[in-house]
Amino acid sequence: MKILLNKKIIAQNICDCQYLKSLIGLRFRKAFKPYDCFIIYMAPDSVLDSYFVNFEFIAAWVDKTGKVIKIENCKKNKLFIPAIGQSRVYEFPINSKFKIKKGDKIEIKK
Repeated sequence: MKILLNKKIIAQNICDCQYLKSLIGLRFRKAFKPYDCFIIYMAPDSVLDSYFVNFEFIAAWVDKTGKVIKIENCKKNKLFIPAIGQSRVYEFPINSKFKIKKGDKIEIKK
């Protein structure tokens, strides 16, 4: 599986966090490795938090079409307000070389 940002590959080692995995996500990990992206599936009113996450990360909220509707540099032990229309959140290492902007398109390719 690959993650594309505006048709360019930005991640290839993906943790697809469905069901109970989405409750754990980055919690209790010492680093992102071996992954370079976590996908969290969100209900429309779900909040994202960074409690028990040991490092900062970038979160990109996307709608059902993959359009980025919110982007945030997430600090440890914080709560983040849901984005209207959210479907998924992509979490990336803070030192990622690419820049994500609101309105960009993120796709999953298998």
